[in-house]
Amino acid sequence: PDRKLTLTVVSEPELSYSVQYEGKEIVVPSKLGIKLKDEEPFASFNFVTEFLAHDNKWTYPWGRQVNYVDHYNEILITLIEKSASNRVLKLQARVYNDGLAFRYLIDEQTVNKKEYLLEQDLTEFNFSGNPTAWFTTYEGPNGYQEEYFLKNPLQSIAANNVMGCPVVVQISPEGPYVALTEADVKTWGGLFFKTGNSDDNMTRLKAVLSPRVDGNGLAKSVAPDVSPWRVFIVAPKAINLVDQTIVMNVSTPAESYDPFAWIKPGRSAWDWWSDTNKNMSTDSIKKYIDFAASQGWEYSCIDAWWYANPNILKGSDKVNMEEVVQYAKDKKVRLFLWLYWDTIITEHQMDEAFSLYEKWGIAGLKIDFMNREDQEMIEWYDKAVKKAAQYKLLINFHGAFKPNGYRRSQPNLITREAIRGNEYNKWSKLTPEHYCTLPYTRLILGPADFTPGAFLNRHFDGPDIEGYSTAQGIGTRAHELAISLLYDSPILNFCDCPEVMLKEDAGCLAFYRDLPTVWDESYGVEGEIGEYFSLLRKKGDNWYYGAITNKDARTLSLPLTFLGKGQFEATIYADTPETDKDARKINIETKTVSASDTLKIKLEREGGQTIVFKKTASQ
Repeated sequence: PDRKLTLTVVSEPELSYSVQYEGKEIVVPSKLGIKLKDEEPFASFNFVTEFLAHDNKWTYPWGRQVNYVDHYNEILITLIEKSASNRVLKLQARVYNDGLAFRYLIDEQTVNKKEYLLEQDLTEFNFSGNPTAWFTTYEGPNGYQEEYFLKNPLQSIAANNVMGCPVVVQISPEGPYVALTEADVKTWGGLFFKTGNSDDNMTRLKAVLSPRVDGNGLAKSVAPDVSPWRVFIVAPKAINLVDQTIVMNVSTPAESYDPFAWIKPGRSAWDWWSDTNKNMSTDSIKKYIDFAASQGWEYSCIDAWWYANPNILKGSDKVNMEEVVQYAKDKKVRLFLWLYWDTIITEHQMDEAFSLYEKWGIAGLKIDFMNREDQEMIEWYDKAVKKAAQYKLLINFHGAFKPNGYRRSQPNLITREAIRGNEYNKWSKLTPEHYCTLPYTRLILGPADFTPGAFLNRHFDGPDIEGYSTAQGIGTRAHELAISLLYDSPILNFCDCPEVMLKEDAGCLAFYRDLPTVWDESYGVEGEIGEYFSLLRKKGDNWYYGAITNKDARTLSLPLTFLGKGQFEATIYADTPETDKDARKINIETKTVSASDTLKIKLEREGGQTIVFKKTASQ
């Protein structure tokens, strides 16, 4: 719509596409097509085109913003084979200001019978030369999707490995950036990428889909059907990647959000990250419920193993669930329950368990260890989330695949893992660069249960904090508060235990007591992938600013023009010079500011800063 981004499709000598941005080719000619079982590959087409311009607005109250603009130009290309069979394949493409997407439409003219088996997605994603990129690598198109996004030349991936979504490509040192992913996945296996036949002049990426477990190709489905959208997020600068809306825009909406009015985002205590809850019992669960209640948090998550394994309908010998449930009700704290996924594989198991949990008043389920993204698993996700909605249960998937816009259809899928989160600090150390890479990579796809909230903060190259047996976080205390603000998750699970948080508080729990988990607006401010990141958010009349940096200290500048008229009380949670030696050190101060002011944001190494702007009481 703003004329900067162009998609070109040609049918000869083979069906292919290319992408141009401000007149420069950023995706070079790349193959299109699919291969169906017992069918010859599609080749040599005539085509008919239809154009559509669309500009609409819609709202979604459970995420990083409420208002969305769905503005695109669309082309529907009907490709008719020149051979005697006259088979038809349709390609639907939409170009937005922040990216583009296309998908294949398969109907009865595409296949000789209504059922089809997809053997191969022939789509390629090709780039000039060997550009710098950020991507995760896996031994195959499956798994738990919790690896680092590392900065590498795009051709550096080993021949036997695949890349997960998103792959973020820096086209040139000046930009733009292209992030490759998918959306609205219904009946095909999940998308990965593999290099093939690359050379000095071009890097060729091929689509690789997670195969069906039963061996029937990549997808078994019935026409009419649509493939997932192949999505290209295009941004002039890295920071603009975080403002994309295309993944949600191309995803199928719910018929109405009225049936989901029961969904309540919020903050949660969590008992697993800290070693203080190794021996789960009725009393240990009550401790976390008490803490959540004392902080005004809406939830407490009861993790593994609360139930009498494999019986998920009753507590273990040490956990009296009837007592726990009533105690939480009295404290006005809702509960999440952890489950191993294979305890609720069938619809009968779901009905039996979910109806009991609704009777108990359980708020949601943390379902774990799926570790797959094949068609059968994608369909199981859909069944589980829809069944949970019948019983007014929220879902937090762990051991999960990446977000793909499905939450627009089913917003009770409130968050998920598919991220190398804070739990890795229990047995290793997350790198400072990792924290500053996630906002531009995994987090552009959707919410993530990163579980911030470590109050034992240390530097990456520093020793453990003595006197504690619990897990410890990497980065400064101000950094830890900042990621709680910067990393989207409508259910925000705070990882540390009550004993540590209360002892090490230093005034920081007040920040968590007032922290929203969904927002009216969110905007990237400035940053570079792996180096630093800053963001503005708005909730009601209040503004929130957060910034983090990697191993390098830096100073940023924040003009306050976004505040508008009037005076605001700014509460600042910042690093101090002492933070360099003790990452727990933090300075909290309050000052009166207005839109004419500019603040200096000083970040120590592995540091951060958050600022809460509230209109003064006189306004």
